[in-house]
Amino acid sequence: MPSTRNPTQILVLVNVTFPLGLPPQYTYLAFADGSPAQTVTVGPGDQIGWFVRVQAGPNWSRPAYTLTFQDPSILGTASVAVPHGGGSGFFTVQCLSGGTKYTLAVSGVIPVSDPKIQVDPNGTFVIAAHGLQYNVRWTAATNVMELEDDGSWILFPPAGLPVTVGDTVQFFAVLTQPVDFEIDFPAGLNQNVWASPFDPNQSSFPAMNHGPNENTDNLKVVDRSDAAGTKFQFVAALTDGSLQSAPFSLILS
Repeated sequence: MPSTRNPTQILVLVNVTFPLGLPPQYTYLAFADGSPAQTVTVGPGDQIGWFVRVQAGPNWSRPAYTLTFQDPSILGTASVAVPHGGGSGFFTVQCLSGGTKYTLAVSGVIPVSDPKIQVDPNGTFVIAAHGLQYNVRWTAATNVMELEDDGSWILFPPAGLPVTVGDTVQFFAVLTQPVDFEIDFPAGLNQNVWASPFDPNQSSFPAMNHGPNENTDNLKVVDRSDAAGTKFQFVAALTDGSLQSAPFSLILS
């Protein structure tokens, strides 16, 4: 199968919400950049997967669901069952071109949804990752946020830190009491499609260790260009709620 493109992975995030007085609304978004994915275009050899979540008051649930494909030759299967909800795993595009409707049936949600897959030999392309590393430090005693710059610590940029897909950010804390810290992206400060630039569903990132010097995991930016805005505000906070930093921003660029 000769090709001038590189296969890639596409994850479709499906949000099911319940507008007042209306049928359930299915919103399909590309995980990588938050762009609409009601009809998703893929290429031969690409891998595609789904992540489905359903509005449950102020939170999200992950019920069981089934995907049924009108044309089984697209992915080499007629249906995919996800009994535990959440992610479906990835499936390889088998055919060279064509298209099909598929049905998403979510447990407890009526009616079902019928989006589309379109296979194009030129398909989608891999987005090159920049892979820059940023270190951010919060000192609880002074409540100061800093950014490492060539081995020195400078004040975190007031206008926000530009980041792009593939970059990684690790947060550090200098603490003066035996309480852990976490990095939060509060819902009240952010109206983005994603909960954070690192994960569509996770807005809080706890320390990975304990003591006077703590750090989060090394967090990779995977939201390329959020459909609802590119500014993500975060705070550092002690887990007992006794101290919180001012809000600072990561800006998708």
